[in-house]
Amino acid sequence: MSGFRTEISEGVARIVLGSPPVNVLDIDLIVRLEAELAKLAGEPLTAIVFESELAVFCAGVDVEDHEASRVDEMLSSFHGLLDRMRRLPMPSIALVRGGALGGGCEFISACDFVLATEEAVFALPEIRLGVYPPYAIASFGRILGSRRTRQMVLTGDPVAAGEAVRMGLINEVLPSDRIEDGLHTLLSTLSRLSRSSLAHARNALRAVEDSEGDTILRRVEEMYRKDLMETEDAREGLNAFLEKRAPAWSHR
Repeated sequence: MSGFRTEISEGVARIVLGSPPVNVLDIDLIVRLEAELAKLAGEPLTAIVFESELAVFCAGVDVEDHEASRVDEMLSSFHGLLDRMRRLPMPSIALVRGGALGGGCEFISACDFVLATEEAVFALPEIRLGVYPPYAIASFGRILGSRRTRQMVLTGDPVAAGEAVRMGLINEVLPSDRIEDGLHTLLSTLSRLSRSSLAHARNALRAVEDSEGDTILRRVEEMYRKDLMETEDAREGLNAFLEKRAPAWSHR
């Protein structure tokens, strides 16, 4: 299985994730997703919609790719994908059924709009594996504010869809049988607008975000690679997860 499929109809591209059981993103899938978006960026589309055919939207980036031998490639490819999403000329929409966890939560934050079902859950559980989410640390403060970002990053606790709306992490919560209606309403609004003007508006919004964001993310990535990944507990947390056991923290 390729891990995703793309369906284009009436000027809308729908990228449907499908990597059982929980849509984990490995480096290969991340690279292929970015290549697909690079191709779609040249198409006259109203919007790109990201969704899942599974019960979980996305459980994040493969833990094996967090290990020291692959962490540089993982960070570069994953953050490159999120940057590609932000630089698309057309709006992007995440349609979230189920969980958006870790890298999956960072993934939806790079979209312009997020619609979720009432059952959807959002979390940054990396701290429970002895690591942290660099992209969220660099960008969530702008979206959620410092206090909410600290809460998500430092506890790893899940956030229900209703609370995610109040926090500003997502745009709207809908019953599962009405989420397609919500998507249709949003797409109808976007289809009446100038694609050129939307692209220029997105460029302007990104210019404001990039004024500090890129520098912050590069610094956080450096700290992740050179400081965090040299600690005993970062290695222990990742190994414990892969070995399906509780971590034995040394606090070093």
